[in-house]
Amino acid sequence: MTIDKDNLDADNKASTEQDDIHSTEINSTASSKPEAEITEPKPQQKPKSSFTKKVAVVAVIAIAAIVYQFSGDDEPSQEELARLAKIEAIANFDERLLSCNDVRTAKPSEAFDTCLSLAKEGQKTAKLRMIWAYSRAGEHQDWQAVFNWLKSLRTRDKGSEFLMYAIMHLLSNDEALKKQGEKGINDLVTKNFAPAKVFMASIYALGENQLPPANNALWLLEKAHQNDPGAIDVSRIALLYANNFLGTNSVEKASELLERTAQKRYPINANNIAWFLSTIDENPFSTPKLALDLALSVIENEEHANNPIYVDTLAAAYAVNDMYEEAVLTQQNAIELLADSNLSEERIRYETEQFEKRLSLYKNQEPLVEETLLVEKEAFFRELKTSVIEYIFRAYLVRVNAPTLEANVGSQ
Repeated sequence: MTIDKDNLDADNKASTEQDDIHSTEINSTASSKPEAEITEPKPQQKPKSSFTKKVAVVAVIAIAAIVYQFSGDDEPSQEELARLAKIEAIANFDERLLSCNDVRTAKPSEAFDTCLSLAKEGQKTAKLRMIWAYSRAGEHQDWQAVFNWLKSLRTRDKGSEFLMYAIMHLLSNDEALKKQGEKGINDLVTKNFAPAKVFMASIYALGENQLPPANNALWLLEKAHQNDPGAIDVSRIALLYANNFLGTNSVEKASELLERTAQKRYPINANNIAWFLSTIDENPFSTPKLALDLALSVIENEEHANNPIYVDTLAAAYAVNDMYEEAVLTQQNAIELLADSNLSEERIRYETEQFEKRLSLYKNQEPLVEETLLVEKEAFFRELKTSVIEYIFRAYLVRVNAPTLEANVGSQ
């Protein structure tokens, strides 16, 4: 199984223009939803802290001031300042934000209504969860709402700005707006934002650009992977080379890239490349032994030996090397480790089902195939566009934790 690492840059200005987009699914070509007008969100008054919380903060600061006055110190230490900041955060924390943790889609519920109310009050954490919720596929998906919440952010990071422009380019029926979206993404390319590079390269490869190409598509994808491997996985670059897309046909170059990349970001890259090489239907990049060597290099490290995700990869590597007895035993171990893992119950149920399907394959002496070497160009680049957008959205599914004075409590 592959592991993802998310990474978003921050710091970009908010836009104020009014636009129209066509509401549909990102990966669909048609929609039954009507075109809707996007209007500027009405300014929301920032909710006032309760009187009790304000009194608590003032009292803490006053006590601290007295302590410092009689301690003889000219100013508080960094540790003391950090503790005061934590106390203030605790006093100002709105416990209703915890309801956002239960919001996975825009399906109406008590948790959704509470989180939505907080978003309308201006809570950025709640707004981000609304963006995530409305973007999920299903009957409650609403790209108009996604766009509106993105516009409502007072300060948008590059990821949020990228999503706004991508939605404009993908979903608008207005050619002027599509161009505006493309121009915005191009601006992010000049700011070295890797997801924008992947998106623009895909647009160029599909011939969907409204403006003259500003960069070579292959160069954009290679640079994007160098800047942020999460934006485009090395396996996609390997398939790009192997399928002679964008004028590059070099299995040898792909093989060298895979081996070189496997030595970086241990153990994630080693695991992911082992998985790719173990589960592709045809492997011109290496011998099956490389996949096994990489998987073993992870598991032989005591720190990772009991990680069910990595053990799952080792089982697939055994299978592709025709070592089915080892594959069965390893997959059974992965299932046991998964049951005892700290993953959510929902995730454990889903992964257990997948793990057991793989176990059945190995018992029948069949390798797992999840990747196809030869792919159709249009499908390949459309999937790239979809995956890089989802890469940004995943960063919005962040668990809310109440602040605490204890170190490292509340982090995810």
